[in-house]
Amino acid sequence: MTSFFGPATRFPDETLDLADGEKNLRGGRVLTLGQVRADDEAMFRLFFLLAPACFFFVSCQQSVIHPESTVVVKDVRIPSEMPWYSRFASHSFVDYRETPSSPWRRLEIANKSSGIVHEEISSEEAEATERWGNPIHLVSQSKTDGVKVARQMETIAKTYDDSLYRPWLGPNSNTLTQRIMREVEGVSGTLEHNGVGKDHGFYFGPTSSGTGLEVHATYLGLGMGLKEGVEVNLMGLTAGVGIWQPSIKIPFLPQIPFRSKIAAGESQ
Repeated sequence: MTSFFGPATRFPDETLDLADGEKNLRGGRVLTLGQVRADDEAMFRLFFLLAPACFFFVSCQQSVIHPESTVVVKDVRIPSEMPWYSRFASHSFVDYRETPSSPWRRLEIANKSSGIVHEEISSEEAEATERWGNPIHLVSQSKTDGVKVARQMETIAKTYDDSLYRPWLGPNSNTLTQRIMREVEGVSGTLEHNGVGKDHGFYFGPTSSGTGLEVHATYLGLGMGLKEGVEVNLMGLTAGVGIWQPSIKIPFLPQIPFRSKIAAGESQ
């Protein structure tokens, strides 16, 4: 007998002495050892048939920006114009507004020569699903007090030192976004593990999601949290295992399963 996975394994029909309770669970039958092993093998094969389908379902999920969100943290793959050694990395930025009816503003460091970019953006830009030809991923969103957030964003934009920018190791836009998630009340999230620069500088304290602790010093770091899982950082490269949601993080490669992309559908 053959199956999708090849010839079925045959086991000797040795009689297996089951307790009365087990006989009842098996429908009152006295099973042979071969039958029990065949049942286990069938369950094993079913798992390997369903696992890819589950992976595909999780990887294809999309997220919609809620119409009442006042802060949205996003990231996107670095454009091809950047140095070859950093093209695998992601670039993060923050869009925010004072109220759901207010215009959106964006805070980021776009590139080496841009410095802090803190400007009003159109609703089309805020709702875009792609940037630089790559899909935008949703890191987090919240309905926190937008007026208070706006004041804190203004303070960070004025006090952040943008005189030094490095695609590799940082500081860069990921360093800025990480600071925002640590310092601005009501804003939190977990940057993608390929967000090079997020661990720049010395830091010891709560993770940016607020669910764990981390310590790092640019070249070496360790973090543990409910949303981050366990992450180890070495020379700007992060590897780890996610807990909530379960995931595998390998340097240079996307997170497995893939993170959700932003889908069209945000209401003004």
